[in-house]
Amino acid sequence: MFSRKCFALGVLLGIAELGFAAPGLESSYQLYFGGIKKEARDPTDENIKFIYSKHGFLHLIEQKNGEKTEIVREFYPNGVLKQEVLAGQTVKYLENGFSESTLGAKPLLTVHEEIKTLIRGLEGRATDRLLPVDMTKPSFDPEHLIEGEFAFFSEGTSPTVLMKANYDSGIIVGRLVSLFPSGHREFEGEFTNGMLSGAYTRYKDVKGETSLREKGTYNSGILDGPVTLYFDKDKVFAEISVKMGIIDGPVKKFHLNGSVEESCQFQAGVRVGSCKVFSAEGKTIVSGNYDGGKRQGLWEEWYTNGQPKRVANYQSGKLNGEILSYHQNGKIAKKESYKNNLLDGPSSHYDPNGAIKGSAEYKANVKSGSMKIYYPNGRVEMEANFKDGRKDGLQKKFYDTGEIAEETNYSEGRQVGFSQSYYKSGVKMGGSGAMDGIGSTRR
Repeated sequence: MFSRKCFALGVLLGIAELGFAAPGLESSYQLYFGGIKKEARDPTDENIKFIYSKHGFLHLIEQKNGEKTEIVREFYPNGVLKQEVLAGQTVKYLENGFSESTLGAKPLLTVHEEIKTLIRGLEGRATDRLLPVDMTKPSFDPEHLIEGEFAFFSEGTSPTVLMKANYDSGIIVGRLVSLFPSGHREFEGEFTNGMLSGAYTRYKDVKGETSLREKGTYNSGILDGPVTLYFDKDKVFAEISVKMGIIDGPVKKFHLNGSVEESCQFQAGVRVGSCKVFSAEGKTIVSGNYDGGKRQGLWEEWYTNGQPKRVANYQSGKLNGEILSYHQNGKIAKKESYKNNLLDGPSSHYDPNGAIKGSAEYKANVKSGSMKIYYPNGRVEMEANFKDGRKDGLQKKFYDTGEIAEETNYSEGRQVGFSQSYYKSGVKMGGSGAMDGIGSTRR
């Protein structure tokens, strides 16, 4: 082993002898990529070969079957697994270590962020500007492979350290740290043989202050184990269980005061069993069950004051049967009938005092049958009949005292003939057009 200083000096003297000006350290850093291991054999199987990137991250694992060489694993530039071949099938992964099958997954009912933005892991920070952190220590082993801690610098006239990594015989191993431009920590993680493997911590840089963002564990470049997300000030935001890149196990979300906001269970990437949402005071506001990722059975919701909000029934993720919605005072707001997630059957709406506002019949989400609209005093304001979503038959409008105000015939949604309007006395009006200004008709 010899020192980096001796090596650099020899190179600089050689360049000077050829008539070139001696470069500074910012030019000589490129020499170190010659000290990165390019490939290695698996000591337990000579048919398996590891290929590394010029930065020392594991890039490919190849396997030789006879004369044929196959790529069995490919990695992102940050040491996270990109894809692998299992039993002839290619499984792909996101850059944060989740299986690609979770690409659009929203693990939290109360938060709509997808898994790709909710959990980030390590972002690529390696550049072509690489220098030893300690220039006084030897930087090469006997095989001329770099050893020790090196830093990756940004481009520009005032370069900053983006990442620090430890090398063992030209491969990144041990602790790796990436930094924000401010110099604060962005990520800390463990590397084995050039790939992320072990515990990691990711940070936020908010107004010059560092706080936790997420913690988790990688297994050979794949997220594996609990992942914890944080609010500002390092308070726990959520806990998500992961098994080899798939959400598997309990998932919890927390309020700022530390109380549980959501508690659900996952199995192989889909929700199963009981799922609940709580208020900051600990009151249950949503309760239901999942079967194979779909809502199943009774689902109930409550207002924060404890009054019921909604009661629904699901079959294989679809609304079925009578669905009840409530006002905050406990009075029923809506009674609706569903079949396979579509309105089907009687539907009624009520005001906060319990008085009916309107009723209608539905078939496969379209009006079909009688429809009525009511005045606040409970009298009928309008009644009509529908067929396949269109008015069909006689439509009647009434005064708020109950007397007939107008009659109109419809056929397949089109008016037939003229409307007939009436005075409260029952005497017909002479005009042939539709009467304006009767009651407060609500459509």
